[in-house]
Amino acid sequence: MQSWMVIRQMAVISENSPLSSIFKQFYSEELVAKLGSPRCNGEPVTQHLITIAVGSQIALETVLVPLVTYLHQKTGENIL
Repeated sequence: MQSWMVIRQMAVISENSPLSSIFKQFYSEELVAKLGSPRCNGEPVTQHLITIAVGSQIALETVLVPLVTYLHQKTGENIL
């Protein structure tokens, strides 16, 4: 499975999650197990992290571009 697909599947916050858990941690232990521990401030940016960033960008664009296109078509607004 491509990295962006893993991120897309796991980035959804469960509707059953308590609000406090959402603000304490924006990612699940399952995500850490699949992608590795988060980078600490000051640590170098590795190729692995760059790959994750690229995958995240692809996933974001895959979801948002059709949504914004749909909203533009429905509303005629150019600033969404």
